[in-house]
Amino acid sequence: MKRDFRPVVAAALTPILLGVAPIFGKLAITAGVEPFGVAAVRTLIAVVFLWVLYLLFFPRYIFIYPAGLLGCMVVGFVNGMGSLFYYGGLGLLDASLAQMLNGSYILFALLLSRIDGEPIDRRVLLRIACVLAALVMLTGFGSSTPNWLGVGLMLANALMFAGTMILSQYVVYEMPSPTVALYVLTTMALLVAMVWGAVGQPIPSDVLFTALPSMLALGITTALSRLALFASVGFLGSLRTTVIAISEMGFALLVACL
Repeated sequence: MKRDFRPVVAAALTPILLGVAPIFGKLAITAGVEPFGVAAVRTLIAVVFLWVLYLLFFPRYIFIYPAGLLGCMVVGFVNGMGSLFYYGGLGLLDASLAQMLNGSYILFALLLSRIDGEPIDRRVLLRIACVLAALVMLTGFGSSTPNWLGVGLMLANALMFAGTMILSQYVVYEMPSPTVALYVLTTMALLVAMVWGAVGQPIPSDVLFTALPSMLALGITTALSRLALFASVGFLGSLRTTVIAISEMGFALLVACL
């Protein structure tokens, strides 16, 4: 019997694609784009990329029934709110503390899974303990007094990302993960674009020209990371995917160093 390598590929790509996002996002912010602008533009680029890709090569994944669309909209709203909290908190905290707080989504995922009735064995608890210990050793606690608003925003983002992981396992159970990724990202794009339009500032043309390569890379990796993430949730479940995805922190540090 031919072995199915799709779960391995999806699980391996998830932390890699999530891990490069902070690098490209930091480049865009350094170029002068405000955090909400980065969140909005990268999501819009990701959505346009997926729609063009699907219309040209994978039209079968565009069909969705109303109940499935509603589920994707719920997941997209939660994920979109989390991205706004993330970029808002990132502007108020130093990078090491922000990354450590962001990594706390594994604890929220564990708690939500337990509330949902999923059994948690000792091996999972040991893995999570090892992950948290590694996260503290890699990032440290930061060198300055934290901004408590930033702390709250990063913890809210962690809760939202954990909720995205838990909720998405029910949605991918009902429909293909590429379809889920398309409509979740579309909902995210609408949400963050509305928030940016309400409270954000336009991007000056010279800043946009400088930041466009990094935002294009950020948008494409965002689209691919959601494809890998939801495929991994479909194959492995939300909690196992969460344990694997947390390694994005180490990959982000490696890429930043290189």
